[in-house]
Amino acid sequence: MCYPEFEYTKELKGARILSDEKGAHFILSLVAADRPGLLYTVANTLADHGANLHTAKITTLGERAEDVFLISGGDLRESASRIRLETQLMDRLKV
Repeated sequence: MCYPEFEYTKELKGARILSDEKGAHFILSLVAADRPGLLYTVANTLADHGANLHTAKITTLGERAEDVFLISGGDLRESASRIRLETQLMDRLKV
């Protein structure tokens, strides 16, 4: 089986929120340059939106953070609210 080759660089950054299989929770995937206070900023932004954090997988690869959060609550069921949260995270993290 042949897989395409990917070059992972700092340009691959962003925040994306998708519904889980059952639609009960949401998965926030975040890729950003690692820095002090990154998780604090994410936690504050989630709190600002009334989101509850259930679990997190934190991965740091050199200067790159690749984190996944299982979240719920707030008004995340509305796509416009998820887009606002994604946008605010990217703004606050300078993604």
